[in-house]
Amino acid sequence: MEIPRAQIIGGALIAPLAVAAVAYGMRDDRRWQHEARQVFARYTHRFPTGRLHAVAIRSQYQSVIDICAQEGPDPNPNRDFDEQLFCLDMVLNRPKGNEVFGGWRQRADAAGPEDGGFDCFGDVRVENNC
Repeated sequence: MEIPRAQIIGGALIAPLAVAAVAYGMRDDRRWQHEARQVFARYTHRFPTGRLHAVAIRSQYQSVIDICAQEGPDPNPNRDFDEQLFCLDMVLNRPKGNEVFGGWRQRADAAGPEDGGFDCFGDVRVENNC
C-alpha cells in the first residue's frame, strides 16, 4: 500500500508548524517580560545608585508580572538568606504610567508578599494583609 504524497507532505509540515505555534505563543510572554524590566527601571530610577541588584521576574500570568531586585548596599552572593528584595506587582496592559499595581519588600527566601512581606504599598497591601 502506497501512502499518498499529500499525506507525506502534510506530515512533514506538522512538526515545523507546531514549533512555530509554540514560539509565537511565547512571543507575548517575552514581550511582557521585556516591558516589565523597562517599567521597573523607570519606577526605581530614584533609588540610590548601586542599591538594587539582580532584577528578576518572580511570577507571570500573561500581562500580570511580579518583578523583584535584590536590595542592599552590595550584591554579595555569599550572604546568607537575610537578603532583602524590593518587588513590584505590575499589570502591563494598563495605561502607560499606571502599570504598577503595588509593591513590597521581602526576605529573599519568602514566597511573596503573603509570606512575610513588609513595607507594602498600593493594592498589594490590601490584597495580602501586608
